[in-house]
Amino acid sequence: MLDTPRQSAELVQLAAELVPALRKRAGRVDVERRLPDETIRDMVDAGLFRVWIPKRYGGYQASVSTHLEMIRTLGLGCTSTAWTMAMMTTTSWMVCQLPQKAQDEIFGDDPDARLVGLFTPTAEPAIRTEGGYIINGARPWGTGCLHATWAEIMVPLADERGQIVNQLWTFVPISDVEIVDTWDTMGLRGTGSNTLVAKDLFVPEHRTVPMLGPQGVMEGFTRNENRANEPLYRLPLAMISRDCFAGSILGAAQAALAYALSILPKRSIPYGPYVNQAAAVSTQLQIAEIATMIDTAEMHIRRAAAACDAAGEAGVFPSDEARARCGHDSAFGIRMAKEAVDRLMYVCGASSVAKGNPLELISRDVTTGTLHGVARVDATLELLGSVLCGQGPQGTFVF
Repeated sequence: MLDTPRQSAELVQLAAELVPALRKRAGRVDVERRLPDETIRDMVDAGLFRVWIPKRYGGYQASVSTHLEMIRTLGLGCTSTAWTMAMMTTTSWMVCQLPQKAQDEIFGDDPDARLVGLFTPTAEPAIRTEGGYIINGARPWGTGCLHATWAEIMVPLADERGQIVNQLWTFVPISDVEIVDTWDTMGLRGTGSNTLVAKDLFVPEHRTVPMLGPQGVMEGFTRNENRANEPLYRLPLAMISRDCFAGSILGAAQAALAYALSILPKRSIPYGPYVNQAAAVSTQLQIAEIATMIDTAEMHIRRAAAACDAAGEAGVFPSDEARARCGHDSAFGIRMAKEAVDRLMYVCGASSVAKGNPLELISRDVTTGTLHGVARVDATLELLGSVLCGQGPQGTFVF
């Protein structure tokens, strides 16, 4: 069993206790374009960064369903905080595809290690050298880099002719790279997803793992010697890659609905007979449909998390259909949650776009989050449809 109900409830409760503070800081997060140091300290003190760190280092090694619930709960308070925690803890999971030696270096003296993951490789391939690789180049979208202790950097791997033959996950101390302030966006501003620059940086071979091919993590390969006893780290990347942050969008949509329900009885409908918008049948119909959309999103996202847990427990590399369906469930749920927030903005009228209105911030955050490549429903539809029609997977199992 991946975790126990008691362990899961404990972790989610710790997250819930932070929600009021996160909600109060959400506006500040948006303005400062980073999470406050006290938010990071609160989450470290609560042990939340340990959610996907192995138990042998003092971590929770929790199920995907527990991770989802923890992230969803944080999303009730601040979307940027939830998104950042999701991305950083997913990179903790990635560490556990490395051999024991590398895991010891990262988690051994710091069970609260915080990791930033960069999944977009540059054109500059890794250079093989004795004992490892030399990496160079700038990589954008380093969510959580301002608070990280380690960084995962994806780099191309070329053959002797200079042809790209693979992508490598490499892990380096955050102090070994330069952080360049490039993150100034419409939404999710608090994630601080800046650019990291590596200059002639040596990465030892044991802190790398290939992504593609039969000896790549995309095909279920791992360098983790503890795989047999750790179901969580047997999961395919293609299944966990979307569900890891779907909870932040789901929690944001649920927070938006709760806020709308709190103000509707206090609003009138302009140019109409209702002094209480909640009393209007048109409002009731819209709210019921929006609530159903959010429920639908939640059911799909939770089904994806349950499929991940089942795959880990089984210890057998899942079929194309299982992986494709899991990815689509997450992406579809994210889209449904986003569309529900869009509908809530319409229901709540022009005041919902005013600075300081919680809906305005949630709307910008959710819109930005759903533009992430792994939330592309057109891609997951094509992948699932091609598998269901017996044509084999068209495209990749990540994007």
